[in-house]
Amino acid sequence: MDIKILKKRLDKADEIALHHGFRFEEIPTAYTNKNTPLHPEEKHHVLKTYGKMSGKGANSQPLMLYFDRPILINKKQIPNLKTHKVLSLDIIGVQNSIAEAMLINTASKILSEEGYKNFFIDINCTGDKDSLNKFIEEVGNYYKKHSGSFNCSCKYKIDKKNFLATSCENENCRELIENAPRPINYLTEKSRQHFKEVLEYLEDMRLPYRINSDLVVEDNHYSKTVFEIKTLGEDSTELILARGGRYDDVVNKIIGKRNLPAVGLSMIYKKNGFTPAYSNKINTPQIFLIQFGFKAKLKSFEVIDILRRQKITVHQKLYKNKLSDQFISAKKTRVPYMIIIGQKEALEDEVIFKNTHNVSYEIVKINKLPQYLKKIKFV
Repeated sequence: MDIKILKKRLDKADEIALHHGFRFEEIPTAYTNKNTPLHPEEKHHVLKTYGKMSGKGANSQPLMLYFDRPILINKKQIPNLKTHKVLSLDIIGVQNSIAEAMLINTASKILSEEGYKNFFIDINCTGDKDSLNKFIEEVGNYYKKHSGSFNCSCKYKIDKKNFLATSCENENCRELIENAPRPINYLTEKSRQHFKEVLEYLEDMRLPYRINSDLVVEDNHYSKTVFEIKTLGEDSTELILARGGRYDDVVNKIIGKRNLPAVGLSMIYKKNGFTPAYSNKINTPQIFLIQFGFKAKLKSFEVIDILRRQKITVHQKLYKNKLSDQFISAKKTRVPYMIIIGQKEALEDEVIFKNTHNVSYEIVKINKLPQYLKKIKFV
């Protein structure tokens, strides 16, 4: 049995997205006059598609979606899909920081397979509503206090909606702008903890990053976590390969659902040639991966990628923390095997490989998984 896929021809990016738990979904194209590459308004159309899917179980569990065509198209900026890859990844219904980690991990695997090696992540946190309200008050007081210090005609104004600084070549104005309050300095404890967890994931995934307190997006579509994946061009200029963040705050405006978290990432990068998937058929998973604890979630990324290279897909609910919830999900799928990773296993680079039919299990080193699967004739 195979996973049903709407696409006729899969490339490596499709394969990676599918193996990491994302499902392909077609999003209707919309035309716009705005600068479209990586524009966060794409997520409005993702939410509209999600709203139409609500009658198909979208309310009951999180959804992980991907799509590989431009959602917004400016007729003057239509990307050449023969030379460039366009891809969006979205996770709807997951509040935990693991959602950002899953997105960035999947995107990093896609870029690595495409041949990108020296990419890095710019990341910022603008915080929740309480954080932003405090920041807006402080930044307003700051510019009111220094309003008489601007000695040129720019009459600098902070845009409370965008948090974007107006550029000015005057040295005095630039200094005032650089010293102005930043949203990251006014995070609530909840926002600070969430951001700290995202950074810990990046560190443990060994992905280079830098905190860029000036990183914001137009109209503040993304709030809380905002990030960009970049690489250096031939002339050492920074090229953006992907942009993403949380857009919890726009969900209620678009589809009228309160307290529905959403996080997404959009990619556009130059292809190094068409890299086909190993097959146009992805097998239905016969393994359910169960994890418990922060380190175990990180090891799960490694295990999923090892299995992908062996052409093995797995069921997983990395966004779930409770073991009982995961075991219930595994029981519903009726898979013959489970891979279990707890804190102890994560620290010792091991997994528990369990046969659900005869309830037998073995402890297997993660780097020995391919050999073990051949030994038991799984592959």
